[in-house]
Amino acid sequence: GFGFELSKSFNKHLNLRLGGSYYQHNITDNIFEDYVAEQSYATVGSVSLIADWHVLSFMYFSGGLLYNMTKADVNEAVTETPAGGGEEEYVGSLNYILTPNEICPYLGIGFGNAVSRSKGVSFNLDLGVVYQGSPKLAMSSTGDVSQEYFDKQEKMFKDSMKNYRFFPFVNFQLNFRIF
Repeated sequence: GFGFELSKSFNKHLNLRLGGSYYQHNITDNIFEDYVAEQSYATVGSVSLIADWHVLSFMYFSGGLLYNMTKADVNEAVTETPAGGGEEEYVGSLNYILTPNEICPYLGIGFGNAVSRSKGVSFNLDLGVVYQGSPKLAMSSTGDVSQEYFDKQEKMFKDSMKNYRFFPFVNFQLNFRIF
């Protein structure tokens, strides 16, 4: 998503950046052979405080913390077709909310400089990783969703998400010098 950042240079080696970014995406889809209609809302965003240590004029290492606002909200309307054929019947819905840790450490490497001493406009590129922990899952159901189906879906989500502790971070910046 798009974001905004303020940067302060303390000397030729150290910059401090305070920033934020936000993006939301909605998806509607029919899945699992058309007996589950899914509506998903994904929000990705953060407020960050990052320090850059310039080892060369064009390269730096970064470390900091992010307040993570990432959240995935999935709502599935489950239907079934009677064994003898005919119209689909509404069974119920499942709602999943996935959230990572709110406070997350960041490590990265960057190229360029967010605070140019000689130019009014500059560019930089951050490549890094955010440790967000295993996402937490909150589930609920309405209607006649069986406990067996609920448990099966809960296990599937937990099993598929337990390895997503690290989040890749790529950030391209266009910088304008104000002062």
